[in-house]
Amino acid sequence: MGDRSRSGLEALLALTDVSRLYYAEGSLYPEQPAPGTLQLPVGWAADLLKNGKLTVGTKTVDTGKGTWSKATARITYNAEHNNHIHIALDITKLPK
Repeated sequence: MGDRSRSGLEALLALTDVSRLYYAEGSLYPEQPAPGTLQLPVGWAADLLKNGKLTVGTKTVDTGKGTWSKATARITYNAEHNNHIHIALDITKLPK
């Protein structure tokens, strides 16, 4: 997750007939961590995409990309879309 995800989403957001995107939130993982291991919190994928980094416990993953300026209200993050993107189209802008 990082530059490719961001650039792909930006390209979709630039299309006038795209009204909303639904993208990965990131679920609790693993559900039952082994003792002494880390667990990714709910929302980790969206945080990493939007902020360019994620801290869990004392560990940080930093993409070096910084905060994403294109993380707009037109993107909704939810667990249902953890494994795919959903593109909602504005039917008023589609050819008839």
